[in-house]
Amino acid sequence: MASRRPVSMPTGQPWWPFTGPSTVTPAEHAMLLLMGMCGLRISEAAALDWQDVHLGAGVLTVVNGKGGKKARVAVPPQVVEGLKALGPSTGLVLGWKDPVTLRRRLKALCDRTGIRYDGREVHSLRHTAGPLMYA
Repeated sequence: MASRRPVSMPTGQPWWPFTGPSTVTPAEHAMLLLMGMCGLRISEAAALDWQDVHLGAGVLTVVNGKGGKKARVAVPPQVVEGLKALGPSTGLVLGWKDPVTLRRRLKALCDRTGIRYDGREVHSLRHTAGPLMYA
């Protein structure tokens, strides 16, 4: 299970959508990074296992993506650092197998930071990753 130790998040970064300082758990931070910078779908982030993450090589493998496809995904340095903050590297990366839990965590994070949550934000994070990869 992921640590509950809060992490101060950077502001003013082009990839960071919140305008003010906020505090999130390392797992919430990793969730945002995996979906917003690596482009993982919610189900892919929920199912991601440490055995499929290779931080030294800067790559992870989505084992059961959309349509049952397998894919290798580049892991930017910011994501590597976010994943390292999670601590022990066994089992599920985020510690939440159910995608509904990820949605609830994102909604709670939006509520804490004053961002309106419409329910589309989870998939919108995936769309953020494309332009960042080519920036």
